[in-house]
Amino acid sequence: MSRTRWIALCASAETVGMTAAAVAAKLSQHVLGGQPRGWDAALALLLVVAGGLVEGVALGALQASGLQRRIPRLNRRRWLLVTVAVAGLGWAAASVPGVFSDDGDAEPALLVVVAGALGRGVR
Repeated sequence: MSRTRWIALCASAETVGMTAAAVAAKLSQHVLGGQPRGWDAALALLLVVAGGLVEGVALGALQASGLQRRIPRLNRRRWLLVTVAVAGLGWAAASVPGVFSDDGDAEPALLVVVAGALGRGVR
């Protein structure tokens, strides 16, 4: 598989995923208001995580289709499930500070930023 094809597959998947995540975020804002509390906040987080799961499905499926040619023994289902889990957990971790923040424009705490950077570096 060419580098161009790989980039096109990942970019297409991210387009689907980012669109789903943005729609989920806007939907949660519209349905639940600006600063959800209690169960409303949990529902808002669930909607945002669902958007991340859509990204994981798109990314995992398109990557697996591209990798299958290079790695014939690739377990496409396992690749998809792991990608969905990582995307969902990543979106959840990144979304928690925003969903539960008292100030809609608040920046995440330094600890959250450092933990996220370390997580990205390990990957």
